[in-house]
Amino acid sequence: MEVLSSSSETHDEMANHSELKVKGFPGGSGWAVAFVIGLSIAGLATLPPILPVAAREIVMNLFSSVCHQLPNRSPHLAGVQLAVCHRCIGIYYAFPVAAVLFRVARGAWPSKTHFASLLFFISVLPAGIDWLGDLLGWWVNTPESRVVTGSILGITAGYFFTKAMQEIVSDLRSNNRSKST
Repeated sequence: MEVLSSSSETHDEMANHSELKVKGFPGGSGWAVAFVIGLSIAGLATLPPILPVAAREIVMNLFSSVCHQLPNRSPHLAGVQLAVCHRCIGIYYAFPVAAVLFRVARGAWPSKTHFASLLFFISVLPAGIDWLGDLLGWWVNTPESRVVTGSILGITAGYFFTKAMQEIVSDLRSNNRSKST
């Protein structure tokens, strides 16, 4: 792995950066931003059991636009339903995992748009098959199958989200550097 430095940057300026620039990987901490956002959303979806009733209703209403929240298809803690179903909880908790994987893999993933679309479609298939098999009566999906298939989708979506956050942070840093010169 080759570490690069710009000839216009002094050693002190490089030391001030939170991460070194690595060839083929845009420097920055977009992965950390994606991790915090993903973990915050997943955490918020998990909060209802410990919230007062009024706050619980606000959180439940917030997530009702993105999840069916069917009680028999949603996790419960201490007898209180979480704000999202099993599949959605798998998706949301996979987002911070994807951010860490992005960091570990140093952003290595095909960036061609048509391949990314295909990969995203493939990641939706397990959830779709699990849902369709249950709908057609071929099998009964379980909370575990819904969490796992949601996690597959969440890892892929979270990885693309992290890649976008990485690019935004990198662009912001570039813009800030160009303004300061």
